[in-house]
Formats: sequence, C-alpha cells, structure tokens
Amino acid sequence: MFLFLPQTASAAWHEASSDHFIIYSNDSSENIRNFAARLEQFDSALRLVTSAPKIPASASSRVTIYIVDDMGDIRRLAGIRSVAGFMENRASGSVAFVPRRADTGRYSLNAQTVLLHEYAHHFMYQSWGNTVVPLWFSEGFAEFYATATFEDDGKLVLGTAPRYRAWGMLDASILPARTMLKLNPGRLSDEQTAALYARGWLAIHYLAMEPERAKLLRTYLNAINSGTDADTASAVFGDSRAFDQALNRYIRQRKLPALGIKSGLDPGAVAVRPLTPGEAATMEVSIRSTRGVSEKTAPLVAAEARKAAAAYPDDAGAQNVLAEAEYDAGNHAAAEAAADRALRADPKSIHAMIYKGLSAQARLLAKADTKDTDWREVRRWYLAANRIDPEYAWPLILYYQSFGAAGQPVTANAESGLLYAHALAPFDYGLRILATRLLIGQQKLAEARVAIAPIAYSAEQGAAQRDWAMSVMRALDAMDGKAALAAMDSTPDDNKQVPAEGEKAYRGKRTHPDIS
Repeated sequence: MFLFLPQTASAAWHEASSDHFIIYSNDSSENIRNFAARLEQFDSALRLVTSAPKIPASASSRVTIYIVDDMGDIRRLAGIRSVAGFMENRASGSVAFVPRRADTGRYSLNAQTVLLHEYAHHFMYQSWGNTVVPLWFSEGFAEFYATATFEDDGKLVLGTAPRYRAWGMLDASILPARTMLKLNPGRLSDEQTAALYARGWLAIHYLAMEPERAKLLRTYLNAINSGTDADTASAVFGDSRAFDQALNRYIRQRKLPALGIKSGLDPGAVAVRPLTPGEAATMEVSIRSTRGVSEKTAPLVAAEARKAAAAYPDDAGAQNVLAEAEYDAGNHAAAEAAADRALRADPKSIHAMIYKGLSAQARLLAKADTKDTDWREVRRWYLAANRIDPEYAWPLILYYQSFGAAGQPVTANAESGLLYAHALAPFDYGLRILATRLLIGQQKLAEARVAIAPIAYSAEQGAAQRDWAMSVMRALDAMDGKAALAAMDSTPDDNKQVPAEGEKAYRGKRTHPDIS
C-alpha cells in the first residue's frame, strides 16, 4: 500500500499536525490523516530499529511537507527537470515537496521513495548529528529505509530491494569497495554516484540483516569516529575484493531477507484541520516562498502575495505569508505592517514575531546611525519567539546574528544560544559552520572539529565543499585556530557558501534524479 492515496471529490486544503510532521495537502481530511499516521509509523520503525530516542516536538524538529499536484509542479519548484521530489534541512524548519501523482512503475523512483529516503537522511542527521559517516553509509542507510512498504494488516516491511537501482547493484567494477568504503571517495562520475546509492544499499542490507555482520558494521563506524582512518577501519570487512565478491553473491540470491514490524508503531495523535480561507488563498504563494526565491522572482511572488492576502487582513496565516514575501522582496515596511496584522490576529505567532524582528533589523541596517535601544527592540522579538518555543533554533540564531549586524560584541548568552541552536538543528550545515567559527573563537578546537567534520564527509555537499571542510579540519587537527579561520574564509570552487539561516537565500537543492 502506498502512502499517497487518490485525491477525493471532497478535497480541500487541510493541515495535519503530528509529533514529527506538519503536512499540507489539497485533499480530504481522512487521506491526510492516514498519510500523517503512516509517516509517524515510519518514524517509529526508524527509532525502533536504530534505538534512537524520541525528541520533543518543535518547529526545528518537525518536517513540513507540501503535497503538490504532480511532477510538473515539483520540477517547477526545483528549477530542474530530472527530479521526483526534494527536501531541504533547515534550522528554521525542514521542508519537503512531493507530488501526489508520480510514476509508480516497477523500475521508477516514485514520490513515496523519495520522501522516505529524504526523511531517513533527516532522521540520521537529527539523531546522530555529530557522528561521522562515510558517503556510502549515508546513502545506503537512506535507500534501505526508502523502500519501506505499508501492509494492509498494519505491518511495515523494511529491506525491499530498490529495483530502480538494479543495474548499479550488480556491477562492482563501477565503484569497487576499496573506493566506496573510503570516508571521502573524492569526485565521482554520475555513473559512480548511482553505483554509490546502489552498492551502498546492498552493503547496508548485507551487513545489517545478519546479527554477526551487524556487529562488524558497528565496529567499523565506532573506529571511524574514534579517529581510525577509513582504510584501517574497513579492514573489519576483510579484503576489499573479497567484500565485493560477497556482495555480488548476496544480491544474486533467489530471495533477500526483509524485516517486518507490526508492534511498537503507534503513530500518536494526529490533529487535522481545514485551512482558513485566507490560508487556502495564499497557499500557492506560501509554497513558492517557502521553497525560496531569487532576486528576480521575489518581487513577482510578493505581488502575488499582496493580491492573494488582500481580502484577509485579519487572517494571521495570510498575513504571515505576505510578511515573508514582502521581506524577501526587500519591502521591509510592508513586511513589518503585515507582521503587525498577523500579530493582532494571533499574538503568539512565532512567524510574525520573527518577521517583525527581521524587518525592523533590515530598516536599521539601512540607517547611517542607530542606537543600542533600537537593536534591543529588534532582539525583543527574537526573545519573544524563543519564550514561546525554547526548542526552536531559528530565533536563537537570529538573536546571535543581530550582534554582528549591529557591530556590537556578542554576549555570552547569545553565544550559548547559538550552540544550543546547533544542538537542536544539527542537520543545518550553515548553522554548523556558524557554530564551528564560534567554537574556534572560544579556543575550543576539539569541539570545533566535531562540528565541522560531518560536512567534510557529507552526501549533501559537493566535492569542493567537502574539500573545503577538510582543509578546516586539517588546521584543527594541528591545533591551529588561526589557520582554521583562514581556511573557513576561503571559497569552495563549486559552492560559494553554505547559507545560514537569518536571511532567505535560494538555498542549494537537495534533489533526487528521476531515473525511471
């Protein structure tokens, strides 16, 4: 059974809210409730199998999912054709965009697979944010869980082979184990990248589905995170050519084992509500704005937001969408006015508080002279948002960044807040870089190395970005804070920066190729 069900005649925009997800879909309340419940069951299965603890629900920990109509909508949002869905991990709130209708052919990469793959990544980064894992493990882990199936009797089955990776599984020569098992295999061709996903899944399945081999996998990961180089750590699997041969024999079995889970998958409470008329009217704009805008598209989105929100001045949701769109377009007075209207309708709106602060901050930055009291007023909004949700990372980040924006010394309280934000949202690499720089400044070089290391081996970053992070690590290994800061100030070749939260950027896309 698929997560995605056919749209019904009674479709209308609804929001489903659960412990780990907020979902928006133009669908029936029953369909969106079932969708949220199955995702919560999937999260429970991940925690059950990996022994990861549950985390408190907050704006940072939840993933917001927008279910759009079809693949055409997804490709327009992504800005590229070869994509079946995508997710972005952000301290301000991670978001995923998936189509209701997508190819479900036997050898296609469908919307459900993409969503589960990306959520598995998010889960891993959230649960073990400072754990270094090699690329093959990261992608193999996500692929292992991506093919989960939901049975009619309530059972969730893990371990089904990803048929869309079939060709890459069978040929070890494209990416032999001696290369794949490295922490950083270097620049890979498209064919090698596809093989990394395929052989990564195969290696995870081979190792995790048999208890004694699972112990080898734990030994390997523990060794890497204890400072052992990857070549030495991978010796636990034996000779690399013999490992390739073992994987080849394994995949050619008539039937591979699978793991069925039925108990312990309580989805918890799922609250479903219809959107207000104002929220429904501005939903299309909200999706585009949340996805991210460029200097060229921001004014167009703001114009659409004005038109859509005009009839709903007392609707907090509509005015929040307008505030964000106006801010992105550089219309700070209009953004602040919209945020004020949102706060009158909902005095506890965190989103409105944040955009009230951001807009006021932007106005101060345009002035030649500002007072300390002006900046205290800006920070008052970030602190108010923090009081409502102390576990939300974004207000803490904005509070910290406001001192640099004002040209003022950062307080110890703001520094502590940033490091707590990093602990809350370890999956945001822009925040991870901010934390690394702060820790270097505090002469906590060992902690700074822990913070930057996951970027050096991340599947989320390009090779140049990983090389950049590696150069920072080398300086930290030498206990040279000055050299580490110099390395941080250098520019990776293929990614000018990893954007941190605080100003909306057209963020790097986390997409999946559609290889059907």
